[in-house]
Amino acid sequence: MKREFRLPKRKNRILRMTSCGVVVGAMAAGMLYFYDGAETDPQIAVSSTPQVAGVVNKPTLATPLPWPKYGQAAYGTIQYGSLATSAESDKPVPIASLAKTITAQAILQKKPLALGELGPKITITKDDEALYNKYLIKDGSVTLVKSGQKIHQYHAMQAMLMSSSNNVTDTLAIWAFGSMDTYNTYANAMVAEMGLTNTTVSDASGFSPKTVSTSEEMVAVTAGFLKQPVLKQIITGDDANVPGLGAVTNYNSALNTKDIIGVKAGYTDEAERCFISASLDGDEVYSISVVLGADDILTAIKDSQTILKKGNESLENGSAGSNITNQGDQDDS
Repeated sequence: MKREFRLPKRKNRILRMTSCGVVVGAMAAGMLYFYDGAETDPQIAVSSTPQVAGVVNKPTLATPLPWPKYGQAAYGTIQYGSLATSAESDKPVPIASLAKTITAQAILQKKPLALGELGPKITITKDDEALYNKYLIKDGSVTLVKSGQKIHQYHAMQAMLMSSSNNVTDTLAIWAFGSMDTYNTYANAMVAEMGLTNTTVSDASGFSPKTVSTSEEMVAVTAGFLKQPVLKQIITGDDANVPGLGAVTNYNSALNTKDIIGVKAGYTDEAERCFISASLDGDEVYSISVVLGADDILTAIKDSQTILKKGNESLENGSAGSNITNQGDQDDS
């Protein structure tokens, strides 16, 4: 069974990061879950992508971070990328719907959108209906579409990133690139250009266990993702009534407070529970944490937020110097 999570919406977003344990506990009672989860032209020109992997003179953290015992995790900043990682963070593993943060960046390179733009309309075809049915049968997260519908690019990206719709993600990738194979080729070239050697894209939705990365490299991916104003706007937005798609719930923003945002969640049997969160300095993204391979989503959320808090404290008390990797003991909690 392949599930992500559904969280009840929180209207009060003024809690501070120091209260993250209270946020997680309050969400537990009302929590629901939802299911997560072609063809030519290898000649592709990849647009320039901000590279945060390989930045020199990264700051040094003052103290080790409380890494979870399971899976892998990483902490970094929007400016420097990954600054600290847990054990085995260089081993590529399935990332489930966290892959959509890669897909979104590739789509915007091919079909740019500025803030306030809806972009061109995508005409839903019988093939798109088939994608819906394919993921529905596989228990994947889906959005109902009908042949003949016309959906703006921005609205489709809301469905992809807010409610993690697998079929709309595939529709977007095929619309932008002409086929899934062409998308895969482009996306792999894009992450290679970012310097990410342990990330492999085998599909757009992340439903495939062959789409893999590491917590360290997903920090770099997320830094690039959050530098895109349209993408940041979508993931921090409220639920939306999307023309042509109906109600779209933002499951990531259920975690948003004044100082922290939920970026993306993912779950498949192979990936288990994955979560990306980021802390804010005013309106600007400051730091990022990625947790992969948790047994349950509340654990992934709690650990991600704890890593953010402790990482920020350690960074503030640290000094300029070389990057810290594989530093710190495994958390006993």
